[in-house]
Amino acid sequence: MPAFPKTLCNGGFGPTGVCILAKSLNPKTGVVFRSVRDDTAAGMLITGFPGNGVFGYGTDGLTVTRVTAINDGGYC
Repeated sequence: MPAFPKTLCNGGFGPTGVCILAKSLNPKTGVVFRSVRDDTAAGMLITGFPGNGVFGYGTDGLTVTRVTAINDGGYC
């Protein structure tokens, strides 16, 4: 298995292709203090991530469009 960077998203949710996280959150409890708003993930091929292809946490109005996710573990 390839090495994935040590990020908050990868550590908390498994190796993820695209991760959109809240502006402010408690990484130990998952409590969101400030959400991100109206983000878009568009026009991508995401493949081979054991955690998730595309994952959002603490988002409001996240749009995922024209994304192909193949052989990913969880979402998308």
